[in-house]
Amino acid sequence: MPDENAWVLPVRYREILPRRGGFAVPAEAADDPAEELRSSLRFIDDEKFLADDRAVIHDPDLAVAGDRFVRPWLATGEPGPADPRGAGVVVLTVAMYAEDVAELAVGLFGTGFGVRMVAEMGTLVATRELWTVDPSDPEAFERGWRAADLERLRDAATFVRARLAGAPGAEYDDARTVLAAGRTTPIGRILASFLLPTEIAWVDEDCAAAAGWAADDSGGEEMADGDHRWFSALLLFAASTTTHLELLRGHVVNDLYPYDSDGLVGTVLDGVGPEAGAILATPFFAELVRLAYPAWGSGAGRLDPEGIRMLAVIPTDEAFRALCRECFDGDPVRPAAFLKSGVLTRFPKRAARLLAELDAPIHRDLLAGMRGVQVDGTGVGRGWAELLDHARFDTTDDLKRAVKALAALPFEESFGLLIDRIDRQHFRGTFLAAARRHPEVPRRALRSRAGAPVAAELLRDHLLVMGGAESSTLPPWLVVGALPAPESITREALCELVAASSPGDRHPAGSAAFGWAVFEQWRAAEYPPKGDFAMLALATLGDDGTVPALTGYFPQWASSTHVRVRHAMEAIGGIGTDTALRSLLESSRKAPTPGLRSAAAETLGAVAQRRGVTVPQLLDRLVPAMDLSPLDYGPRRFTITLDDQLQPALSDERGSRLSRIPRIAATDDPSSASSARARWTALRKDLKTMISERRYALENAMVTGRRWSAAEFTELFVDHPLTWHLTRRLLWATFAPSGELLTAFRPAEDRTFADASDDGWTLDPEATVGLPHPWHLGTARSVWSTVFADYAIIQPFPQVGRELFTAADPAGFIGRTIPSGRLYSLTAQSWTFDDDNRGVRRDWPDGTVVQLGCAPGYHWQEPDAPQTLTTIHPAALSDLPPIPRSETIRDLHYLTS
Repeated sequence: MPDENAWVLPVRYREILPRRGGFAVPAEAADDPAEELRSSLRFIDDEKFLADDRAVIHDPDLAVAGDRFVRPWLATGEPGPADPRGAGVVVLTVAMYAEDVAELAVGLFGTGFGVRMVAEMGTLVATRELWTVDPSDPEAFERGWRAADLERLRDAATFVRARLAGAPGAEYDDARTVLAAGRTTPIGRILASFLLPTEIAWVDEDCAAAAGWAADDSGGEEMADGDHRWFSALLLFAASTTTHLELLRGHVVNDLYPYDSDGLVGTVLDGVGPEAGAILATPFFAELVRLAYPAWGSGAGRLDPEGIRMLAVIPTDEAFRALCRECFDGDPVRPAAFLKSGVLTRFPKRAARLLAELDAPIHRDLLAGMRGVQVDGTGVGRGWAELLDHARFDTTDDLKRAVKALAALPFEESFGLLIDRIDRQHFRGTFLAAARRHPEVPRRALRSRAGAPVAAELLRDHLLVMGGAESSTLPPWLVVGALPAPESITREALCELVAASSPGDRHPAGSAAFGWAVFEQWRAAEYPPKGDFAMLALATLGDDGTVPALTGYFPQWASSTHVRVRHAMEAIGGIGTDTALRSLLESSRKAPTPGLRSAAAETLGAVAQRRGVTVPQLLDRLVPAMDLSPLDYGPRRFTITLDDQLQPALSDERGSRLSRIPRIAATDDPSSASSARARWTALRKDLKTMISERRYALENAMVTGRRWSAAEFTELFVDHPLTWHLTRRLLWATFAPSGELLTAFRPAEDRTFADASDDGWTLDPEATVGLPHPWHLGTARSVWSTVFADYAIIQPFPQVGRELFTAADPAGFIGRTIPSGRLYSLTAQSWTFDDDNRGVRRDWPDGTVVQLGCAPGYHWQEPDAPQTLTTIHPAALSDLPPIPRSETIRDLHYLTS
């Protein structure tokens, strides 16, 4: 077996601050540091970042030194003097990109130059001689500006440290000499230990001095994050022993490295070794290196997932014990984190030894659950049972993992503990899945509880029907023997048939009960994640009765998991009946979230694709008839009609129009009247939505040139009781295969047809029918306008009287202001926003694309922000076909009017 004490720095922690003799990190080097430094300085100068943007007064001699380093690069492009002090001044004063200057200067002039530059920067920061606050500025922020100097010193030192880690002996010795001379201030000492952490004597001295430095407030409390008290955090990354860490405990802060970084943890592990793991998991250090939840949030002081992952890869007894304490002794408990950490399989011998030593019930259960470990089953499972009965779990996943861990123990007593809790959430499904894999022990546990009703139920409906080899294609929660027997096919064969199916496949009629029984088993097992089989059974075996039963679960599921609702929608799409598809259409309008509404629409699209039709063609067939039968109040009845505005209207038994639904009278039947009023409210709402959608669909059909056969036209538009109310208000026409209009006609109220002369006209059964755009009508347009006016027909959208445009200059629209609301409303008329919402486009069936650009772009958080029309493509609208041209100009007038 592998050596469990072997230590190699884990991969996730290898982006470290390297040290000499530690884990090797390849040094980064610029391809041409001179050229890159030249380009960088010129960019900084061009962007006005060369000058310090703080309200400070610089020491004039130091300012000259910095200028002398930079000026030749800007004036001639040639390097100036290799002056470490001047370079340090520049790094500390440029407004931005200081790190680039430091790294490129060191890359150009060498590591020795970098050591001297950082040493000079340390002196300037420690003595504060580089600048003083301008007394005339009332908003000076010296504390923050001093902290910024420390950050720039830190960044430059971090880069130089990486160079020193692989430096030749002579270069290293030179650095030691230079840095030793600067160890006269706390900042100089911290800097030296950080750059050369292998100088153990220096690190010993400085870690021992950390407590005194932390208490030294000679700089004033207001400067605590602008002097050595803040900078001492670098000593953490110079530490080489656990003693160093203990000396630093409570005396350093890590605001100097404010972000989570596996590399910072790795730096400590690389320097001190795996013994540092358990120390880093203690509250002070865990907060310091961001391995703990913040003090101001939930879980304050506890290790976060990164901290637990760190402990799980450390090969020491102390780390394993700390991991056990963290996951099982705290409140809440976190068994999922422990079980998912892999520590039991990574260090099995250590885990077995230490769990036996710890000897609490939960530790005995963990030991019993380890592969290859033999234990007496007496009392096994009590640890998990105690947690499940009394502990507070961090997450639902922790609770589920605890139940599964109890079910994984192969002992009669532990299965008995599961059975005793079978009616609690997550227990039944987990028990059945475990029993399916290894049924003998659960059977014995159930038979030992023979008097309990739940035991009899589980034996009768589940365990006693399990037998023979199970198919690898079926889910573990499925008990085939407990399913109802289908006709003319075995249970097993039908299950295998479902497993080999796709959502669009359909299987023996009359099997809907079988599919619902599969679903009920999945539900009883508390929805195991791999529930595709259950939804596939509904999709391939379900019928109209399945749809309302399944959608009845949507409100419950939508509050916790949208994924289950999406899969259920796909199952309904697989059922594919008109009832099923109307349910999807309703979900696409009324689902509680945009995501679910979109999912329903996508499922409809998938159904249409499987059937080889377009979505509009599919939706034509999903228009419900709507119940327009009279409202029944018992002794009174009220007739429902649609008025000229296609709104539902009520009339009494004398035919008089009512302005509102009647109140319930004392003589009315209360139950019937209440039901009638509820139906009226729902009808008005549904009709409004349906008429609006059909109105838009038909207008779009007119504009895009959709066509129907005579039989489809009759079925979908003439004979349909709801769509007819729109059909009779529109002008229709037959078309030749070339697209030429042959005969225009209008439907009369008696469902016959009339031509422009108002003579009766018969539709040829072989004809192709569509809605003519006014462009098709030519001179007949005025004739039809007169006909519709004479019959006082109010069209549901502009057709005969629609504006018709033949030409327009795009330049007349460019630069015009557009209300965002109008731009958004175009997206309900076949326009779509582009990827960055800086314009809309419309794709026409013939391949024509029209694009409108706008600025600054539509944003849902500012729906009323005005837009400016910036571009129109194609620039020459006259190049567009007649109908796209007219419609585009019409929409442009709408946007800019």
